[in-house]
Amino acid sequence: MRKTEIGLGMAAGITGVVLAVLSMFSVLPYSAKDIIMPHDAVSVQTCAIILLAANVLGIAGAVVVKWHHVAGSVMMTLVMFIVLICGFPWQSVTAVLYIISVVLAMVPVKNEQI
Repeated sequence: MRKTEIGLGMAAGITGVVLAVLSMFSVLPYSAKDIIMPHDAVSVQTCAIILLAANVLGIAGAVVVKWHHVAGSVMMTLVMFIVLICGFPWQSVTAVLYIISVVLAMVPVKNEQI
């Protein structure tokens, strides 16, 4: 019934978790973010941990959409704002997937009666 929203939310969460883990281990470059706002290693680790926890919450929100679409949408919206505020430039893909998932999840589904 809400397979698209669940799929996009799960894809965003899994992508965000992978990117957060890669940034925790300093695999991804920080050059685009350093030009705007220089970070030291501790602040990058802190943001990566926050993003990891937020994306796990996003996966939970995607699962909750199946039963309570408003609650799941609120959870994914919260995660989307955290990703936009604390995210690194490559987390924008995750934020876009969350935005699409939240918009689709807020649309009511008509129940067909047989």
